[in-house]
Amino acid sequence: MLVFANEFSYSDPLNIIFLCGAQYLKRGGKKPREKRDILKKYLESTLERTNVIILEENFCFGKTTKNYLSYDDVFLKNLAQVEQLASLYANKIIIIHETISTAAEIGMFAINPTLSSKMCLLTPDDFSIEEEKVSGFIKLAFMNRETPESNIKKRIVFYPDIEVKRYSQYKSEYHTFFHNDEIGENLGNEITAFAKLNNVNKQVIFGSCSYGKPRLDSQIVNYHIDVETGAINVFVHIEALKIQLLSLFYLNDFKNEIHKSKHIKEHVKFICEKYKEILKNTAAYLAGVETNTFEIKVELKNSVCDLWQAVGYYLYILQAIQLVKMVQSGDNADERCIEPTQFLKVYEKEIKAMISIKKDTAFGRLSHEHTTS
Repeated sequence: MLVFANEFSYSDPLNIIFLCGAQYLKRGGKKPREKRDILKKYLESTLERTNVIILEENFCFGKTTKNYLSYDDVFLKNLAQVEQLASLYANKIIIIHETISTAAEIGMFAINPTLSSKMCLLTPDDFSIEEEKVSGFIKLAFMNRETPESNIKKRIVFYPDIEVKRYSQYKSEYHTFFHNDEIGENLGNEITAFAKLNNVNKQVIFGSCSYGKPRLDSQIVNYHIDVETGAINVFVHIEALKIQLLSLFYLNDFKNEIHKSKHIKEHVKFICEKYKEILKNTAAYLAGVETNTFEIKVELKNSVCDLWQAVGYYLYILQAIQLVKMVQSGDNADERCIEPTQFLKVYEKEIKAMISIKKDTAFGRLSHEHTTS
């Protein structure tokens, strides 16, 4: 049977940076001066092993199309769920803050100390736009000297080019752009200092918990087996989930199954069931309990989303950062086959070892075999 490693150390292979901002201007015949496009290009060309995600580039609400994957197909129904998952999966969050909408994003993320510690606000100089974008409320709530442990990690000011659109004598709007549509040296140094990958080794460790009360530690996957009711409860943080899910893509039988043409929801269902199967095997092996007839329930720490939503969105992330290709295979845009790319192979040696095989020896004991092919 397949099990996850009881203790697994790794260097995070994916430096995922989530870029937020005002209304996104999609590329057209005449290329708009979209700041997030410029910043994404700069970060990915400057920092190694860095993947920048702009949601509007890849995903949409409504129906899946050839070019855009629908949140509905991975059970996400509102933007709050989408943004929360994106922020939890990301290593860093950069918000270009200029509007009421981005102020709402700041509030939604910064209220969680786990997220505020990886946030950066990129704001235009107040004098350039004749307005202070970082309001008194934001300063008191999320940049307060009295509570540094829950503050937004970083604020960077840029000095923009300006276009003023006047709608009437009393109403006008300032549109800001990076000077010459480039990231200057000083601004670039500040941004890369914040966004670069921290190569501190991470761990995923399994640990039992009493009465179904998990530890909040992101490294600990807690499990509780109730023999009387035949239930296994597993509590996993997104940080551990994303590396465990990534390891599945190196299993041959898994790759064969996802390569089949299916509706996106069917792919998500399969991935969830495979993940739960290996979690169940792992808990049973560690506890020394026969659990074939037990039911397993997986809860996410620090998230209001469920496992199906988290798995579905992670699949979308892998598509967005080109570790897999979700190739349309029929007339319906939501029928896809999933193909791992060459970029995924780069991490195989390190990540594949997270899953191992336990099998009976001639003496009836469980032995360890590292191959999972």
